Amino acid sequence: MKKSLILASLIYSSAALSGTGQALIPHYYVGTNSSCHLHITNISDNDVQVKIDLFDQNGNTYSSNITSWYAFSGSNPVTGTVALPANKTGAISMNKMGSGYVGYGYIRWSNEHNQNDALVANFHCDATSIGQRSILINQQSPF
Repeated sequence: MKKSLILASLIYSSAALSGTGQALIPHYYVGTNSSCHLHITNISDNDVQVKIDLFDQNGNTYSSNITSWYAFSGSNPVTGTVALPANKTGAISMNKMGSGYVGYGYIRWSNEHNQNDALVANFHCDATSIGQRSILINQQSPF
């Protein structure tokens, strides 16, 4: 019994020392004449692990035609969890496609440090017919 309590307290204390957060991407549209760009900045002094979950209009996972930039270069936070170094920005572009995709998503992060807010994000779309538009992520507040 004593060993069980010690093990449980170790598991609980390690969870208490880690931070997590998430924010909703309320909407995106990628079509023939439009593309979307998501910039995520780590505003903390610690590296964080980032995962972006995107869903199409039918609730299916969306991961097509995505390019990673800056601190995400060479890795794709849509297909797996990737590190975002302290005080760095990573970006993804959802590139123009022949048919339109509408959907939503989540930005999720975690780290080994007990901090509440680690990221800020900006999402904007470029469309030939209507120009640029921004989609607020977490009211533009840290999450």
